[in-house]
Amino acid sequence: MKSCSCSIIGITLLALCGCGPSGPATAPTRGVVTVDGMPLDGGQVMFWPVDGGRPAGSKIAADGTYVLQTFEAGDGAVLGEHQVTVKSFAETSGPASFEEEIRGGLATPAEAKIPLRYAVEATSGLTATVVEGENEVNLELTSQ
Repeated sequence: MKSCSCSIIGITLLALCGCGPSGPATAPTRGVVTVDGMPLDGGQVMFWPVDGGRPAGSKIAADGTYVLQTFEAGDGAVLGEHQVTVKSFAETSGPASFEEEIRGGLATPAEAKIPLRYAVEATSGLTATVVEGENEVNLELTSQ
C-alpha cells in the first residue's frame, strides 16, 4: 500500500512540474480604431491568425482604444500574421424585436456604425503582424 501511495504522489508531482503556460506564444497588442480620422466609439476588434489557431479580441473603448486578449486579459495576440475585423453597431432604443431575438440580439445592417465590409475577414482589407514585445496596431477605417 505504501508503494502505491508513493507512486501516486510521484505521478502527481511530475504532472505538476510539467504544468505551465501552454499553447502558442502571445505578445501584448493594443491600438486605436479611427473612422475618417475620428476615434470609433464602441465595437469589437478581432485578430484572426492566418495559419489558424485561437483569435484575439477586444471591445473598443469610447476613445477608440483596444487591448487584445487571447487567453487572459491583456495577453495580446498570437505571434504571426493576422486578418483583422472590426464590428460596431449603434445602440438601439427599446427592446429587441422578435426577429432580432431569434438572431441572438444582433443589430440589423441599417444600425451599423461602419461599413459591414470591415466585419468579414475576406473583405475587411485589414491585416497585422504581431511580433515579440509590445505591438501597437492602429486601425484607420473610412466611412465609405
